[in-house]
Amino acid sequence: MNGFFPSRTVAWYMARMFLVRTFGIMAGITLILLALNLLGEAGKILQVPGNTDAQVWQYAALRGPQIMAFILPFSVLLGTILTLLQMNQNSEVVALKAGGMSANQVLAPLLVSLAETADCRLDMVPSGTDGIDGAGIRDRQVGRDRQGCH
Repeated sequence: MNGFFPSRTVAWYMARMFLVRTFGIMAGITLILLALNLLGEAGKILQVPGNTDAQVWQYAALRGPQIMAFILPFSVLLGTILTLLQMNQNSEVVALKAGGMSANQVLAPLLVSLAETADCRLDMVPSGTDGIDGAGIRDRQVGRDRQGCH
């Protein structure tokens, strides 16, 4: 395994670049989609007798992880493209290749970060649950205990 990551510094640098871009993109798109979703659903939630702003915030708290799980594959793709684009513009890929690293060794930190991100997506939202409905908030939550990302 030591030959797979010839430089610990380069591996951490690339992984950090990838993760910052991926989760930055995911946070931005999630905020935009959640705001648009709240514009459409807040009226329906507040029409139910007894619902207040607290139920709108509860809806947002339940809907946010669903949107993040939906957006994560797209943000991983964009994060990878942006990471490799910036490394190409700064001639870092050329420098790594000139330093004796193979293409597999250059991509290895991204693949490890990608595997961890995929594991994070599996922990976000339980499969087969809606968590909410269009008119209000469900009384019970269905799903397994969420351990979060490792």
